[in-house]
Parts: sequence; structure tokens; C-alpha cells
Amino acid sequence: MMGCVVKPQPIRYGEAGCHSCKMTIVDKRYATQIVTSKGKAYSFDAVECMINFMLEGGVSIDEKTLLLTNVFSGKEELFPVSEVVFLRSPDLPSPMGMFLTPFKKESHLIDSLNQRENKIYQWDELVKDFTNLPVLKEP
Repeated sequence: MMGCVVKPQPIRYGEAGCHSCKMTIVDKRYATQIVTSKGKAYSFDAVECMINFMLEGGVSIDEKTLLLTNVFSGKEELFPVSEVVFLRSPDLPSPMGMFLTPFKKESHLIDSLNQRENKIYQWDELVKDFTNLPVLKEP
């Protein structure tokens, strides 16, 4: 008997709808995905939607569940959230308006952008603080 394959699934940009807000996923810099331990993939247009989906109990998360995100480079490549940091900056509006932009941890862009009101979050910290994040506005 074959087991379920737990791996990232292709996101159909411009066609697929976000599993949380139902908007069409178009921006490759912000798309995220949850792949359950049974191999079911849920795609989102931004990390905000993925976290909301998780907090609302939209999926059961266990040690085999993959939590993935694209990064600001815009390539169609999903990375585990543990390999990414999320920059919260009023200079980079995200699709759902919480100004959260994913970068690979070693990205040199983070240093140049980490100024003013900007804050860098690791995944666990972001999920923990998510519902209490203050409102940001574009400059």
C-alpha cells in the first residue's frame, strides 16, 4: 500500500483561489502553502491568510505537516517557514495589507530594509504575536 506523498504542490498562479480569503493567487513573492501529513495542499495568497486559516482550525497541524512560503525574489519556489524570516515594513505592502514580506534568512535585502518601524519575525514569533500586531500604514 502506497503512503501519501507529503511534498509541495504547484500553485496555479492567476487561477487558484486562496483557501482563506478566496482571492485569486497572483503574486509569486507572497504565496504560501500548507501540505498536510495526508498530502492535501492548501494554497494562500499571503502568510496572513495561511496563519488565519491555521488559527481558525482550518487544518490539523502535526509534525509531518509542511508549512511553506515563497520569498520576495518572486521565483516559484516554496521554502519551509523555518528557513525564512518575515519583514514587517510599511515600505512593502503585502496582498492582505499586514505588510509581511518573506525573505530567505541570508538575504542581504533584509539589512537594507530593517529600518524605521520595520521588524523581522521568525515563524514562531510571528504566529504567536499575529493577532496583536499593530496597524501599519504606507508612508
